[in-house]
Amino acid sequence: MKKVFIKNLNGKFLSFLKRVFSFLPFFIMLILIFCFSGQNGNTSGSLSGSVSSKIIHFVNSITFRDWSASVMSSYAENIEFLVRKISHVSEYLILTLSFIIPFSRTFISRKFLFPISITTCILAASLDEFHQTFVIGRTGCIRDVFIDSIGIIIASGLFYLVFRFQSRTIFSK
Repeated sequence: MKKVFIKNLNGKFLSFLKRVFSFLPFFIMLILIFCFSGQNGNTSGSLSGSVSSKIIHFVNSITFRDWSASVMSSYAENIEFLVRKISHVSEYLILTLSFIIPFSRTFISRKFLFPISITTCILAASLDEFHQTFVIGRTGCIRDVFIDSIGIIIASGLFYLVFRFQSRTIFSK
């Protein structure tokens, strides 16, 4: 009897640990987002400028355009804003998926899954923008919360479609 109890207790504990550790990617993503937001304005700007420049150099090399350095620099400046906003959407798409996937398997009924996931990730976006108001050369911007929300909604929609598709195929057999 004692061995059965201990074995059962170990199984429940391991199950609990799996649930807790399944959220590790979510917390890692949160930390990454807050670290990026903690960069001062110059560092953040140079990072997005560098990515924009690499994109333009890549496009130049695969299209054989042979653009001059000044033309490539101008193109890089033109796409820098877009690169920054796409990174916002991408970060929060990944954050949302890293929250909604383990959350869907652990703690909550399906009825509350999407409202809680969306609310949690929008709250994280809002706190991130608030955090930026304390960083030199950065500002918090409500527009960025809306842009982050695009990634949150896309991730939620993708998860919903996959969940619906899986439900149909499971129950149709």
